[in-house]
Amino acid sequence: KAAELKLNEFANNWHQTYPKLIKDLLKMPNLLTFMDFLPAIRQSLYSANLIENFNKHLKRTTHHKEQFPTEDSLDRLLVFQFNV
Repeated sequence: KAAELKLNEFANNWHQTYPKLIKDLLKMPNLLTFMDFLPAIRQSLYSANLIENFNKHLKRTTHHKEQFPTEDSLDRLLVFQFNV
C-alpha cells in the first residue's frame, strides 16, 4: 500500500510535465507486484534477466583483481565463484 501511495504521489507531481508517460505508467497493473515479496527476496528479483545478473556478479567478482598472472588463475577464480 505504501508503494501505491508513493506511485500516486509521483504521478501527481509529474502529470503536468509528462502526461502520456504517467498515463501509461498507471495502466501497468503488475508494476508493483514485486513489492508483495519480503525485502530480502526483492533484492534477488532486481534483475529478471539472468545474463545481466550473471554479468553483474562477474564484474563484482573480478573488480578487486586488476590483472591475473595466468589465464588459468582467472579460470580457477570463476569456477570457484560460479561453481561451473
